[in-house]
Amino acid sequence: MRVLIITATNIRTSDAPFLLAAAFERTGQSVTILSIDDELPAPAEVGYRVGGFDDPVYRRAFQRHVRKAAASVHPDAVLVYGSNWSLEPDTLQFLRYQLRAQAALWEINQRIFQGAQARCMPLYDHVFCLDSYYVPVLRAGGLACVEHLCAAADPEEHRPLELSDVDRERYEADVSFVGTHHPERATLLSALSDVSDRIKIYGYGWDRAGPPVSDWVRAEPVYGWKKTVIYGASLLSVHIRGPHMLHGENFRVFEVAACAGVPLARSTPDLLACFDRDTEVLLFESAGDLRSTVKDYLERPELLSSVAEAARKRVLRDHTYDHRAAVILDHFEHCRHRGQS
Repeated sequence: MRVLIITATNIRTSDAPFLLAAAFERTGQSVTILSIDDELPAPAEVGYRVGGFDDPVYRRAFQRHVRKAAASVHPDAVLVYGSNWSLEPDTLQFLRYQLRAQAALWEINQRIFQGAQARCMPLYDHVFCLDSYYVPVLRAGGLACVEHLCAAADPEEHRPLELSDVDRERYEADVSFVGTHHPERATLLSALSDVSDRIKIYGYGWDRAGPPVSDWVRAEPVYGWKKTVIYGASLLSVHIRGPHMLHGENFRVFEVAACAGVPLARSTPDLLACFDRDTEVLLFESAGDLRSTVKDYLERPELLSSVAEAARKRVLRDHTYDHRAAVILDHFEHCRHRGQS
């Protein structure tokens, strides 16, 4: 099967689409990645630099770019990964009805109710939601093939490491956090101000948080292999999901667990469906709860090794990109393409 993945690939984005592509390829599929924000043709690049995804020059040029690339690849299936930031409905119709490709969306950011993105929703053959909350919403809206598909990790990239002395000195921490600044995240993390003097934060926009939180920020980009080092060098990896997640959980908890780190997150239905609380993932509900939980485990760090071991075993058993690719391919191979008898 020829699979075309349309996704963001800019350095600030996740490497998840590349790991998913590798999982498809391990099953013998031919995969092409088409970036929506990198290696663009000149008109689309200029428009994107001026106005981002909403720039009219970018959008017109990108539709031509997709059609040309897809006609060259002639995919059997097209997967939009992350969110549909860039495709117009007529482009999706071209992919489905002229190229006869199945069209699927793995929606990560819940960008499904605005503009062209909302108009494209009825055109997908399959929609996978990272957040299970949206599954009944979309089904009630008339979409026939909507499934919950939770996050994953890659055992080759996300795994325990033997850290060098340099990495230990640079990245070891009692508590680490990787992610972009949000006010709620800053408020919660500030509760740790006198719990430890070894707290490290990596991400964008944290200068707005002010001390003490801004004092914990390490001004360096973190993606790919460096995340694996940080997770392995941290006793606890705190995760505070963004406000767009209602029942869902993103990839960070799964990556930390695969690295034999200890994820500490607020509970949601999807998280509790993927991991056993207290034995595979540690949970908190409020700033005070975060503070007391971190304090308790830093006083008894020997309790963390069993959590780390169990968390990694669970990911390897249930939550790799190979597992997710298998679900998507099963839909492509066994769900009849609409419009065909």
